[in-house]
Amino acid sequence: MQAANEGAAEHNASERVQSVGIRVQLPFEQTVNPYVAHAFEHQTFFTRLHHFVLLSDAFIVAPGGIGTVLESTMIWQLLQVRHLHDIPLIFTGQMWQGLVDWPSR
Repeated sequence: MQAANEGAAEHNASERVQSVGIRVQLPFEQTVNPYVAHAFEHQTFFTRLHHFVLLSDAFIVAPGGIGTVLESTMIWQLLQVRHLHDIPLIFTGQMWQGLVDWPSR
């Protein structure tokens, strides 16, 4: 994430771009990287995801682990039941092809 935050910070010099960090407090987590403009700490993964959803204009899902799968399927469900409207959910990489094809089988 630091690379994305650094790119946003460089772009921020000419436009109004903010890099936001939304974290869960864990005993083994790293500190906030220096390119984050605003950092928010949460006690649970659920409240972190809720905050993340409220701030997002789009969701781009890169290959990841079980947390990535959980969060992206929760977003997908919110879109499916129309609790979110007109917000793109984009899966990148071959990892997701089976998941994306699954509902149509």
